[in-house]
Amino acid sequence: MEKNCAVVSGGAKSTLAGIENADFVVAVDHGLDYLLEAGIRPDLALGDFDSCAGNVPSGVKSVRLPRRKADTDTLAAFRHCLDLGYRNFTVYCAFGRRLDHLLANIQSFAFVAGQGGNVRVIGDDDELILIHDTEIILPARGPDHSLSVLSLSQVSLGVDIEGAEYEVHDFRMESVFPIGVSNEWKHGDVRIAVKQGTLAVIVSRKR
Repeated sequence: MEKNCAVVSGGAKSTLAGIENADFVVAVDHGLDYLLEAGIRPDLALGDFDSCAGNVPSGVKSVRLPRRKADTDTLAAFRHCLDLGYRNFTVYCAFGRRLDHLLANIQSFAFVAGQGGNVRVIGDDDELILIHDTEIILPARGPDHSLSVLSLSQVSLGVDIEGAEYEVHDFRMESVFPIGVSNEWKHGDVRIAVKQGTLAVIVSRKR
């Protein structure tokens, strides 16, 4: 069974639900503050620490990055953990705050998916799952949740959405046409698949 890696980013502070089930916890820059506030010691702290208020606790391994670099701190953390052999990632505190950081994070998630990794991003009201050339089953949700499926690849081919209010089969999705936004569960579980490309699957609590 593959081990799970939790990555705590430096976006808006949000839930850390389920992080206790991770085999390896990485604090990315300001994410270290969130973990320490919650009384959680990470296995690794990584970043240039330009937005981190606290210090890396004694005994916690750290990787300090230069401020001038090509990779964002979050992407560098993913590369590091991929090199360690992790392929299943749960990401926390990656939404909100700066729009440019959010978009950069989503690009980083797509990079991991393209490397064969599984990425699930948890927020207080939103959940983002990246799938690449594969399929997932989403358990049934009530009418208080919406479901969106968007292409992060320029073109995603062979897209199936089954069990939702709006279904498609062997569909072509494009990154410049958000046709898959604001769908809903019809009955039971929903199956989402893509033969070629990367999809962002977003489950949001309606508000």
